[in-house]
Amino acid sequence: MKLDLIKSIKLIFIFFLIITSKYFFSSINVKKDLSEEDIRAIKMLNVDKQCKKISDYKSEIECIKTIQIAQKNLVNSEKCRTGLIDVEPINFINYNFGCCYDRARFIEKTLTYYGFESRRIFLLATDKYGIFSAIVPKQDSHAVSEAKTSKGWIGVETIEPFFVLNDEDNNPLTFRKALKEKYNFPKKIYDNFYYRNPMSINGLYSRHGKFHNPYIPLPEINFKDFAYNFNILNLILVNK
Repeated sequence: MKLDLIKSIKLIFIFFLIITSKYFFSSINVKKDLSEEDIRAIKMLNVDKQCKKISDYKSEIECIKTIQIAQKNLVNSEKCRTGLIDVEPINFINYNFGCCYDRARFIEKTLTYYGFESRRIFLLATDKYGIFSAIVPKQDSHAVSEAKTSKGWIGVETIEPFFVLNDEDNNPLTFRKALKEKYNFPKKIYDNFYYRNPMSINGLYSRHGKFHNPYIPLPEINFKDFAYNFNILNLILVNK
């Protein structure tokens, strides 16, 4: 009888552990699905003309740049929303202000709607603490995006419209590669702290859990994209 009780307790504990783990991982995992509200927000950008009929790399870039400028025109104020916020596009539009993380989410969802694969890139300033900046709270950071084109992944700025990462031969660059190869960023962009000596992390949306429900105070990530950092051992300073 005692053995049966111990066995039952163990089964209950295992079941509880499985349920808790499932809830934990699903809570911090940021999904990329499009909702009806997302589509309603995307329609407000009015970019069908540039993005509905994509035929080559040139038209892909035209679409991406059009999305960049359209979201900036729709919500001009770059004031950051703080505290516990909902960064989904329709909330961003309703508040009528927002900075890089709001704009990155809107750009990425719009790219998804028009058939691009997209991912979040987190640029973290490392001037004070080097690689340990990843675990030190309140370090300067910037949210940017990348889109997968017919030529490969390309970096997409979220604050400065029309800026995407093309090299001299008109080939796309990721932020990681551009930063590693000392890409000649325009002065207006390079003057921002997050482009001078950053750490580049794929798939990280926040380090504090304040952007996506249920607001668990832990990093918010997309597991698939975040795993890329470890697969190629790239969770290091990109300019080292």
